[in-house]
Amino acid sequence: MPTLELETMRVELDGPLGRLRLNRPEALNAANWAIAAIHGYCLGGGLQVALACDLRIATTNAILSIPAVREGLVAALGPMRLARIIGAGPAKQLCFFGHQFTGEEGVALRIINEACAPDRLEERALAMAEELLAIPFTALKHTKRQIDRAFEQDTGTLLAEFLDAVEDCLRSPEHKAVMAAYREELARRGKVKEERP
Repeated sequence: MPTLELETMRVELDGPLGRLRLNRPEALNAANWAIAAIHGYCLGGGLQVALACDLRIATTNAILSIPAVREGLVAALGPMRLARIIGAGPAKQLCFFGHQFTGEEGVALRIINEACAPDRLEERALAMAEELLAIPFTALKHTKRQIDRAFEQDTGTLLAEFLDAVEDCLRSPEHKAVMAAYREELARRGKVKEERP
């Protein structure tokens, strides 16, 4: 597995799957100007890095928080991302008060997609990554783009982009492969029906 060691992080590539690991063990992966903090705790910048991801898995005992306001600071893009993920009211509550919450509570808040036991975190993250890699890429790419831009575009623009995305998906090799497999399955079922007495 090819590995790239940077000053504050480690990148591991395994085919189409890449892993980015924070790499400041002497400071428990605490944030500096180049990276965020995740080591049992996912606070401030660490949570903001997580919020920038499409999907989030946490251990049940992880501790998360955005404490910036209590520190007299603005939480960078965290409040905007939170508002898009969970709505304005819950985002205000989390950002105004900076209360800590667990990975399980994060699932209830809809910030975390899945919480698991600490010893299963890597297994679950890899399973989710493998499942995503098996999904037709063109359709996944356009769906992600639609969701990401849902709050930025008017309905007419979104509809026009949707139609372009559908055409691109219909032309993609992934869609053709899925349809070929579907037709083969239908043919197989038809043949089984004909062979039955």
